[in-house]
Amino acid sequence: MRGWARWGALFGLGAVLGTAFDYIHVYYNVLTYAHADFHGTSLRFVPLEFGLSAVAGSVAARGLARRCPPPAVGAGRFALDFALLAVAYLATGWLNGNHALTALALVPLAVVSLATRRTGFTLAAAAAAGALGPLSEMVVHAAGIFSYTFADPVPYWLPLLWVVAAGLFVDVPLVLGVVGR
Repeated sequence: MRGWARWGALFGLGAVLGTAFDYIHVYYNVLTYAHADFHGTSLRFVPLEFGLSAVAGSVAARGLARRCPPPAVGAGRFALDFALLAVAYLATGWLNGNHALTALALVPLAVVSLATRRTGFTLAAAAAAGALGPLSEMVVHAAGIFSYTFADPVPYWLPLLWVVAAGLFVDVPLVLGVVGR
């Protein structure tokens, strides 16, 4: 895969995976969309949001890779990060409304994500995701696109979810060759 095709694949994977994970939040009523158009979600917004997030995260990862060597990513690592994020999203759904218990459930997932790949690149990516992800969601909330059911503007466990998500955000561009080793 070459050039723009890699970026297109990255956008597509972000759109599909992000929409699937986000739907867990819709299903468990963690959040609601102001203009839902498909089973409670917004197919006009969510795929675009996550596709662009994947591209933006990859652009940031390329810049970070100039300062810190990115980690190796194989099928096993990708599967682990995918599973961690799936469990994290399910936990936020199952525990919806109990922010303390949700945060407590996300801590070990974030620890496993970081402790099993201790590199400067991974730590920096997780820190950036944990800070910038919730800020971006606050902007989207302020624009009236969606709202969390039991939090205003966002739940305090959200940075932990973004730290876990950073693992998969790093894996996809590395696997696609958008960020080089």
